[in-house]
Amino acid sequence: MDNNNFTIGIIEGDSRGIVPASDVFPFSSVVTLDAQFENNRNSNVVGTGVMITPNHVLTAGHVVYNPRRFNNPIPTAVRATPSALQGELNSRVIGNELDPSANVNGINYLLDFDQVSGTVRGLTPFDRDIALLTTNDNPAPLAPDEVVGIVTFVDPQSALGLGVSSAGFPSDGRTIGDNSTMARLNGRTLVQSPKPGLGLDPQNPDTGSIRQVGDRTRGSNDEFIDLERIIYFSFDIDVEGGQSGSPVWHILQGDTTPRVLGLITGSLTRNPMDLGIDFGNSGILITTDIYNNITTQLEQDGWGEWGNVLPENAIVGSNENDLIIGSFRRERIIGAGGENLLFGGGGDDRLEGGAGIDLALFAEPVENYTIIIEDLENGIFTIEHTGGSQTEGRNLLTNIEMAVFGYDINLSAQEQNNLSFLPLNIEPNQDILTNLSDRFPSIANINELILPREIYQPTVANTTPETSDSLFHNNNSPPAPVHNNPFASLFSGLTPREDAIYLSSSGIDNTNHNPIPWLESNSLVQPSPLHQSIFPQTT
Repeated sequence: MDNNNFTIGIIEGDSRGIVPASDVFPFSSVVTLDAQFENNRNSNVVGTGVMITPNHVLTAGHVVYNPRRFNNPIPTAVRATPSALQGELNSRVIGNELDPSANVNGINYLLDFDQVSGTVRGLTPFDRDIALLTTNDNPAPLAPDEVVGIVTFVDPQSALGLGVSSAGFPSDGRTIGDNSTMARLNGRTLVQSPKPGLGLDPQNPDTGSIRQVGDRTRGSNDEFIDLERIIYFSFDIDVEGGQSGSPVWHILQGDTTPRVLGLITGSLTRNPMDLGIDFGNSGILITTDIYNNITTQLEQDGWGEWGNVLPENAIVGSNENDLIIGSFRRERIIGAGGENLLFGGGGDDRLEGGAGIDLALFAEPVENYTIIIEDLENGIFTIEHTGGSQTEGRNLLTNIEMAVFGYDINLSAQEQNNLSFLPLNIEPNQDILTNLSDRFPSIANINELILPREIYQPTVANTTPETSDSLFHNNNSPPAPVHNNPFASLFSGLTPREDAIYLSSSGIDNTNHNPIPWLESNSLVQPSPLHQSIFPQTT
């Protein structure tokens, strides 16, 4: 590394590139955010966000919360403008009579994000730096299936090493581009980081990567606090002022469409070589608690009936025994390791087992479902909720050993008492019965609850849909039986992730100028003995 090749947020040269077509997915889902405080046109903050429904935007919390400068830390007006329409704005400052007015009418900080220095120290705010905005219209406009999906991780460490890229609207004043396209970055040009081909990994030059997951900081009583949601990127994820809230996306193995796994929240203010670290700028990972808060808000805002129209989200399990409960959205739910219980919920879901004995859960009796054999030899089934409440949609099961019916998601597995079990890719021998008895101890005589094939009349599907392997394969997990379906003959013919890290916020306070000036990045606070964070330190 060149020890002199560093400026705030730009490490080892600028890897950012101009997005050639901002109206093409996923870039079309990126928005500029302009926040005005105390009804003062000279009190503005700019940032970036990403649309996850036609009227919901994810961004960094500090873009829309600023107690350091304003008596009222919550903005009085916020405007979201999609990337494709950014060129039509006359100014990034709200109030120009020729521009659209503010269109955000709700802010959910999701994790009680708070920059008040009296109670929080160190990096803690970066672990909570996320907000969900609700707009009063469709600012793009985009169709529900044209916004971007989300991927969340049961174990944040599962994100370590994943290839990622980002896109946002920096305001640092540099000129970037090539001979055909040059632009000065004044908050009006969408850039991606890294530009394809400029990544530092020769094996994956189109993306950067997540180099560290989690961190530690000191609390108000000098105790160490573990922060699980902070993520640090490779040096080719370059970040400057204005990029706060930019989406960080990843393409899961077996998929071709990127999903948002986190947001840009901070930039390094010191050369990583001086710090002796091999990672750079930072973000926040969308953990399952954040994800659940997001989906709850979307339901409250009326999207509950649109789960199958919005893009498919994904939930990635850990290497432990997980209970994963999906939302109203259609989701790809991946049981990575261990022995998992997977419940799709509403929407049409993909449930994928891992190395252990994985069970797909359904809330109602088996007679309320239609079972279709999609690929008998590879053990791929569809189970559709066609009777009863019909609230669970159509689930595609891959690498799932058993379907479990009558499961009450309001009770723990140890409290279940009204279940039945349908073998799919496993033979219910004594070892399997013992496994089930251990997992559901309140149920006696599990062998009597194994459903025979005669209880339903499935139909063989005419075509085999495209399916994909799970994201992880844990060699330390107990092996599941080989999925050359032992029930093939029975079904045949039937209807079937503590060093001194110095960070700054990546938002820009624009207090005196209109339009947005070409500004260098802010350093928002003085460094503490451990960290520099986005708000003052307590003593």
